[in-house]
Amino acid sequence: MHDLPREGGSRRQLTILRKHQESNTMLSIAMAGIAALFIVAIVAAYNYASGPSTALDSNPPASASSTVSRAPTETTGSGSNAPPPKALTDKTMKQQ
Repeated sequence: MHDLPREGGSRRQLTILRKHQESNTMLSIAMAGIAALFIVAIVAAYNYASGPSTALDSNPPASASSTVSRAPTETTGSGSNAPPPKALTDKTMKQQ
């Protein structure tokens, strides 16, 4: 163990002591981070092994699924909800 520098210690000894203390601090921070990640991994593994929760297994109410009408999925990528333009028919061709 190092002796604590005295009031009149050399500048080199003070620098070495400061670097040593900073090194210990950084090492303890890194070890705490690794320990936190380890604990998070254990919790995640436990949650994964315990299976899905019962809230995800329950079915939605029948009234909610029967009253909601869903629009067909748009695959063109335009991003608008406007209906596609009407195709030209014989009647519209005659009007023009």
